[in-house]
Amino acid sequence: MKIIDINPDWGISSDSVCVTIYKKSTKKKTGEKYYKSKWYYNNFVQALQGLTDRSIIVSGSFESMVAEVEELKTDIAALFKKVKGGVVA
Repeated sequence: MKIIDINPDWGISSDSVCVTIYKKSTKKKTGEKYYKSKWYYNNFVQALQGLTDRSIIVSGSFESMVAEVEELKTDIAALFKKVKGGVVA
């Protein structure tokens, strides 16, 4: 299964059953990077909306919430360009 980077902190993949959002993590002992599944959704739109909603909840102040939403919108637009342009295989 191919995990597509959304931004430096999150990835997304899909299979015949669901769309999965992954949190990027690093192993403390080895420094090796890996993905940890966090949430499951029925389709890409729900997955990206869910990630946005969860990011807003933890953002704190109104200003940081607006900045987080703007950053996610940019990341999602770049993701769709990659997928539409055939960069992701």
